[in-house]
Amino acid sequence: MPAYRKMNPAEIKASRERIQALMGGKKPKEPKIESQQKIAAISERIKLLGGLLEHEIRFNYSQKEITARQKEIAKLQNELTELEGRK
Repeated sequence: MPAYRKMNPAEIKASRERIQALMGGKKPKEPKIESQQKIAAISERIKLLGGLLEHEIRFNYSQKEITARQKEIAKLQNELTELEGRK
């Protein structure tokens, strides 16, 4: 396992903000998208949230934050399963 350097709180906050920006931050109203595109978008979001979750676990974030992230991932996975089932 690679060694990770300890990040200061400002670096952690900046890192989380960059990840949030990559994920799209707050969801804008989306126009109707093809289901394939929507599935791809949800899959990408799950992947990014998984990375954020790993970061939060690695740097000992509170259990409340970690649980919230896990619930968000589970919700997206359910949505993805629903969309794939409709195809």
